[in-house]
Amino acid sequence: MTKVNNKDNRREQIRKAMTVYRARIDERFKALLANATKNYRGLIKKIQNMYHGGRKYCILPQILRVEGHLPLTKQVGHTKATHGLPINFSLAHLKDRYEYKFYDSEIEDPLTARMPDYLMKYINTIKDCLLNIRYTRASIITSFEKCNEQKLHADEATYYDLKKKNIEDAPYSLVMALEDEKNPTSIIIESGKGKTETRILKPGEAILMRGDLRHAGAAYKKINNRLFVAFGTENFPNRGETTGGLTIEAPNHKKKSRR
Repeated sequence: MTKVNNKDNRREQIRKAMTVYRARIDERFKALLANATKNYRGLIKKIQNMYHGGRKYCILPQILRVEGHLPLTKQVGHTKATHGLPINFSLAHLKDRYEYKFYDSEIEDPLTARMPDYLMKYINTIKDCLLNIRYTRASIITSFEKCNEQKLHADEATYYDLKKKNIEDAPYSLVMALEDEKNPTSIIIESGKGKTETRILKPGEAILMRGDLRHAGAAYKKINNRLFVAFGTENFPNRGETTGGLTIEAPNHKKKSRR
């Protein structure tokens, strides 16, 4: 009987904690929605629902203008970035994927040149929705014609490796499709129990991922650009220096059959 009562007490404690947590979340989002323009309200509600459901990611609707903002974002990223850094985990068989970083809130150099107002508003709106975010980093990720699929990884290893995670201290990453529908942006995410699924983003759509969601960039046969934004907290700054839960297999890997 004692064990049963202990379990019941634990469930009640969890229920009360979730009620308090959701009330705090709702109060925060109530203020954000009250001050948001009509086209941003859907985006804010998507993030609110992600918190309510305890999910690790959500798909954000298209806010930026496809005809004007998306090509301009590609141009801004490539003209302000000094050079591209390979992001293929130093594996020789993974190639032709580069990050062109053009904004970093932590440093004072040409990378902090002012972003266009529309992009700053978009990033700051998402930042305001997330909890305890201190750092932001914006880049253009470019895959060239021979870019192959990444391996599953989480963007912040220190957060991924925690056994007990505090959601309020979580870092996040965002990927937005900048190309037209003939050149779709795809991302592979871990859906549970060792399975994966591919999410195809429409132009201007974005996926917002918690720091412990394992994912991978898809392979591309022609040049594909997308916006990448890293949101970091004090304890988990999400600087792109480590990846968690990285799954590595050699090229053309085949399992040997037992005889």
